[in-house]
Amino acid sequence: MNGLKINMYLNYWYGETPTDSIKALMTNLQSHGVTYLQTGNCFDKFAAGTNFLINNSDSYVQDLATQPGTAGFYTIDECIPSLIPGAFTQYDRLRRLAPSTITFMANFGDGNLSLWR
Repeated sequence: MNGLKINMYLNYWYGETPTDSIKALMTNLQSHGVTYLQTGNCFDKFAAGTNFLINNSDSYVQDLATQPGTAGFYTIDECIPSLIPGAFTQYDRLRRLAPSTITFMANFGDGNLSLWR
């Protein structure tokens, strides 16, 4: 990772990864000045599943929030507007459990984007 000019890392496939493995990843990333976003997102027409550990374990979220390498959580990936209520419920829960972290979304810049406020 030396010379790689990034400061935040997201691995889309690690949402089911246990705490110990994520902590090892974050320790390595942090040694390079990089923080981590844990995945637990909706996608397209599919709500964020309970298979993602950030969606089914308060203690998992709280534990990650205590780790210096945690930037936050990736929660929305090009989701349709009908998923807004669930995404906002997830956001409220994460803000309550991990107030020092961020939640990150990626959506198309179409006419529905303003609905996500």
